[in-house]
This record gives sequence, structure tokens and C-alpha cells, in this order.
Amino acid sequence: RPKYREGKKETAVKVYTLNQESKFLLVRNIPSFGDVQDVLQMFALHGAIEEYRLLDEHPDADQYTDVMWVKFVDLASARIAKHQVDDAVYVGQILRVSYAPEYETVADTREKMQERMETVARRLEMAAASTSSGISHALSYPTRSRRPPPPPPPPPPPPPPPPPPFVCADHHHQQHQQQSSHLVTSSMQETMKRIRGTMQDLTQTSTVTPSSVLPPPAKKERRRIQ
Repeated sequence: RPKYREGKKETAVKVYTLNQESKFLLVRNIPSFGDVQDVLQMFALHGAIEEYRLLDEHPDADQYTDVMWVKFVDLASARIAKHQVDDAVYVGQILRVSYAPEYETVADTREKMQERMETVARRLEMAAASTSSGISHALSYPTRSRRPPPPPPPPPPPPPPPPPPFVCADHHHQQHQQQSSHLVTSSMQETMKRIRGTMQDLTQTSTVTPSSVLPPPAKKERRRIQ
């Protein structure tokens, strides 16, 4: 790794600027008795690979380990591949993956800058849209102090009509008994009146003869037995 790319302090987390990121990845500590296609397959899982090359003249290359650079189609794929494959174990050795912007051309650098500007503009538009939608959503609801009073409650419904009078069957029975008793009483009174009138008529028409007035009974002639 070049000296200008070495950090002052060895840390597990590093921050990379746009100039330090690249579509070119430098893979070191590859076992020479291994298959390069297997290593490429590990990187191809995270994006399309445009080109690769073995660096025999690299200082870290020897008779036991190889060094290779891999060029991805886009920067996003290279970023993901570096994060996933770095420190991965291959045939008992740990792969070391780092960015290699020194292999870029002027066209590659211009394309990288243009892609980053488009990405930043797109993110700013999305942030502005979400902010405006959030503000409009908040303004659509009035605050608690400015909220209009609630509408008056609706008038109560009119009372239902009264139910029809309940007539019990016993009441009808009592009325029927009273009517029948009244009819019986009136008929009996009329009958008694008739009987009394008939008796009065019989009393007036009949004459009672006292026993003194009646002639004495006729004496029967008795025969004498001679």
C-alpha cells in the first residue's frame, strides 16, 4: 500500500473521500496455488466485473502470494464488494482488499465525479420533497390553540309516541261479569214486579166469605132402626 494511503493510526474504521474511492480494487495476499477464478467469483457476487489483472511486479507479490486488481462497472458495486470480501478467508489466508485510485484514467475520474454529483442532487431532491411534504402535512392540521370549537351537538330526537293503552284480559272478564250480573239483576227485578202485580190483581178480584156468613151445613136425616 502506498505511503500516502497509510493512516496515522491503525483503526478498523476508516473514512474515505471521493478521491480515495474507486472502481478499482487491489486484492493482496492471494495464495499462488489457488485458483484466481474462485477469487473473482467472490467479487462477482456483489456486482459486474469489467476487467481484472494479476500484478506480478507488485512489491507484495512473491512466489507464494499473488496480487490482483479488479475493475467494477460502477462505484457502488466496488464499494459493496470491498466491504464484504475484505478480511475474508481463502485457502487458509486472509484476503486484503483496498481501493486503487492510482489505476484510474482521466475518463474514469471524470465519470466518478459526475456520478457523485448526480447522486448528491438526487438525495437533496428527495430530502426537500420529504421536508415539504412533512411541513404541508403539519400545516394541514391546526394547532391546539387555533383549533376551531367543536360543532354544537345535534338536537335530541323527538320523543316516541305513547304506546296504546294496555287492556288486560281480566279487565274484559270483570266487565263481562258486571254486565251479566246487571242483566240478571234487572231481569229478576222485572220478574218480581210481574209476580207482585199478579198477586195484587188476584187479591183485588177474589172475595173472602167469613165463616159466619156461610149457611150452616145441612143435617142428614138419620133412619131409625125399628
